[in-house]
Amino acid sequence: MKLSDEDLIQHLVEARDAGDHDQFKLAIDHLVWRRWDHVYAKVRAKVDPVDAEDVAMDAMTSAIGSFNFRGSSMGEFVSGLNTIVKYRIADHYEKKKRAENDESLEAGETGDSHGPEPGEDDEGIEALGVEVLVDEVIATRPAAHRMVIRLRIDGHSSKETSALVNEQDAADDGSREIQSAMTQANVDQIFYRFKKDLRTAIEESGGF
Repeated sequence: MKLSDEDLIQHLVEARDAGDHDQFKLAIDHLVWRRWDHVYAKVRAKVDPVDAEDVAMDAMTSAIGSFNFRGSSMGEFVSGLNTIVKYRIADHYEKKKRAENDESLEAGETGDSHGPEPGEDDEGIEALGVEVLVDEVIATRPAAHRMVIRLRIDGHSSKETSALVNEQDAADDGSREIQSAMTQANVDQIFYRFKKDLRTAIEESGGF
């Protein structure tokens, strides 16, 4: 039997207070993915249908990567998740505006998206979690793509991610000139495909 939301919150708080990061993170992931319909509905109310699922997945992956929940109730959890959703919606429109400006200037490259703002029974909580699916999807990618996805999940913008990947390539290659630099557009495409594949993996697993 699955733990209820209230039981998961209690488990999350106990794990956080005990310094058990793995169980804290696992509980966060379960609670986040149970809110998919809620997140999608909020995004769908503000974003064009063609972009809604992508923006909702941005919010979900942001929550997985950076939701440092400090409350102790389901209401506080949902409020924090709503804040992440709000930022991802704002990012979507800012990125769209930059892309339109770039197009008008014939720059030919999209802008970056911002990372997050700083600022069952008992055995059920130890069952297959979202992080396992994330790792499985990432493992199918080439090394450079794995680095891109990890950096984006950790909250780095597309611009920061492309720079960090290119710096790593330069360090690995020494003085040899890099033949194919990672662009912001490349980062966006890699992360978009990852989110689509992750969503498929979640659906095939039966959801959380």
